[in-house]
Amino acid sequence: MENLTQNQLVEEGLKLWKALPPNSPDRMKHGLVIAEALHAQYHKTSEYDFNSDALLMLQDLFQFVGQADHEQSAGFADLCARCFLAQGTEFSSEKDLEEAVGCAEASIGHTRKLDGDAARELLISRKTTLVSCLYAQATLVSQDPIDVLRTTLRAAQDAELLISSITSADVASNVFKTKAMAALSLFDLLNEWSYLEMSMKANSQRLSYIDEHDLDELHDCKATRAFYLQRAYRFRCEQDPAVSLDQTEEYGTKAVNMMLEAFKIRPRRLLALLENSMTFVLYIQKLPRPLQSGFLGKCSTFLEEAVHLTVDIALMSIHDDRRKLLLSMYGISRYAAAARLAAGSGPYEALAILEEGRGIATSFQGDELDGVMEVTPPQPHEALSSEDSALSSRLADAKMRLYRSSMQDELYSTRRQLYDDYCEARQQCVVRGLHPRTFLSKEDCKQLCRSHDIVVISITDIKSDAIVMSKGCIKSISLPHLSENDVATSSWKIQQALANDNLQSSQYAILWKDLTAMLKKLWSRVAEPVLNDLGHRVAYEDVRRAPRVQWILTGVLALYPIHAAGLGMHTNKNVCNRVVSSYSSSVRTFSRLLDEHQATSLDEQTVAIVAMRKTPDWPDLDLVDAEIEVVRSRFASVECADQPSSEQVLTILARDEIKRILFSCHGDTNFDNPFKSTLLLQDWKTAPLTVDLIKQSNPVRGRKAFLSACFTANSGVEGEQDEGVNIVAALQLAGFEGIVGALWRVDERSALETLRKFYEYLKQSDDDAVALHEAVIDLANASRSAGNQDKGDPILWAAFVYNGI
Repeated sequence: MENLTQNQLVEEGLKLWKALPPNSPDRMKHGLVIAEALHAQYHKTSEYDFNSDALLMLQDLFQFVGQADHEQSAGFADLCARCFLAQGTEFSSEKDLEEAVGCAEASIGHTRKLDGDAARELLISRKTTLVSCLYAQATLVSQDPIDVLRTTLRAAQDAELLISSITSADVASNVFKTKAMAALSLFDLLNEWSYLEMSMKANSQRLSYIDEHDLDELHDCKATRAFYLQRAYRFRCEQDPAVSLDQTEEYGTKAVNMMLEAFKIRPRRLLALLENSMTFVLYIQKLPRPLQSGFLGKCSTFLEEAVHLTVDIALMSIHDDRRKLLLSMYGISRYAAAARLAAGSGPYEALAILEEGRGIATSFQGDELDGVMEVTPPQPHEALSSEDSALSSRLADAKMRLYRSSMQDELYSTRRQLYDDYCEARQQCVVRGLHPRTFLSKEDCKQLCRSHDIVVISITDIKSDAIVMSKGCIKSISLPHLSENDVATSSWKIQQALANDNLQSSQYAILWKDLTAMLKKLWSRVAEPVLNDLGHRVAYEDVRRAPRVQWILTGVLALYPIHAAGLGMHTNKNVCNRVVSSYSSSVRTFSRLLDEHQATSLDEQTVAIVAMRKTPDWPDLDLVDAEIEVVRSRFASVECADQPSSEQVLTILARDEIKRILFSCHGDTNFDNPFKSTLLLQDWKTAPLTVDLIKQSNPVRGRKAFLSACFTANSGVEGEQDEGVNIVAALQLAGFEGIVGALWRVDERSALETLRKFYEYLKQSDDDAVALHEAVIDLANASRSAGNQDKGDPILWAAFVYNGI
């Protein structure tokens, strides 16, 4: 079996293992080789089942280990230590990590009894295993990590003393790697410069042993070096004023340059590039506040590359891996946009990178990509030559092949090869001066905002900005008092309470206070400076004369109604008194909706109602009939589908004359996959009407919808607010140009009153955004009372939002 590849060892070895009799002497001979292959496959694929299988095999082999055979016992114990280390790290298990340390120490004891240069080499390697086990124990489960880390460092130094001219580069490199990790952890805990110096020295020694062709180790070593230099920069800024400013800044510059070097290296595991980039950026929060924005600006180049790579890896990832990727890279495009602005780039450039890195999940759904590939010619308005057109087609084909391979869950090796083909095709385009277009051109953006005020709020915990598009101009407004950490701290409590349908009066009062405070904060830190800059400084008695603002919110802000931001309904310092608000998930989506828009008058519109009074296994909706009556009283042509099946609703969607739909039913948002979000109909258990199914049915474009259901506009998955994972946003991608939905739970009577007012005002204005705005104003004023100090109750009136044009 020694001549087989690792994959063959795993596959063929498991077959052989199952075929061997329980007491066969060959079980030990082959078992260690197979278990080692399984453990190696775990490290290669990060699929834990391989390590679990290896541990089970080792437990079975324990009876065959001859304690007098020190070579066999040492190898067995070392492999056990590494497998227990993997399991303990995976599950933060104190017991498993104790087992790992014990096995590593036993392996060292047996190895000491061996002779020769090979034994010396093995002893270094097994001491390094012990260091790794101790390090994991200290950082994951120890109650006294400092003492364990000091023990770890001593063990690493012992291993270092054994290094000689015959020591393999891999073993020596690993010794210095573990030593650097232990010393760095001690620096982080004790803030003593000597430990950081030790880390940087060990890192340099590690680098000297790494083969230049070992891209995985080379990237890891340089990225780690960047982390050490970043810490040195922080330490000098905070602790060592005697060091000159130039020397201090030199550490910061070296840290960024080292990360840039690391990012240019392409390891087998591409995700490592992104993980290290995000780790580097998140550490910026630990720098003194006045230095954070400037340091972020220095990171602009590799953050832009990180956004591009995030899209690429998402393209080649199967669904579950794609979601994990986007969770781990939450906010990367907002950091990149903030970095561009901090580095002095223009607002269009910041907007372009922001848009590229948001809504990735919803652009990779179904059988086709949402926009395959376009390239821009070397000169504006220049037509592509036949050769350029061929290159562009090749690029589009390469991208589609890669995407389909991920949708079909093909092997990683296959997807990686297709990814390399795609990168090659893209590079050929770039060499020819053809650049893949990921966003609207600058001129298109200016044209888009000649008749629309569009405000994009990019929020991070380091630097937040508004990118304002108005009157054919694009500019940015710094929002220095807006921080995602600050908003998120109070947001969790608010969102939990808004989801509770059984609040006691005391809990309701606390929620009102917290939500009101949040809306005040959003007014002073976001809305007021933006509206003042736009010149929207006065309140309008006639709201139909009020200017219109299209809001595009990012991060945690996507959970909140910016149209409700203000100091209360008793004052003019409110968004809803100054402008009519509507929302969109992105500038690209808003632009597409405008392109597809086909105006029709209300008198020409046939309205369909999807009415589900009773839904299997869901609460009854008692006010469906009242909602139907509201629509019938407002429109001449109304069709009602009572307790319909999915097929019946799809038939309605296929009819050209149906221009509006009221969904008076339950909606179930699938936060794992928004295109699997379901409108619950009579047969939802056997034939669910998913948004993906609606999109595939190619419904008539330009429809409007009212979703009389809770949470349909809420992107409440932690770490996924930039992905538009809600029913409203997904329906927009399926072709609906305007949708009313709810950010949180709304009681049936409030929903009915909102719907009643909405259709009443719609008859007068023929504008959905204005109609909802007027309905909300009425409800807000009606909610004012002595109990809420005449400020109104946003819990009741602020939930419904209009997404679209």
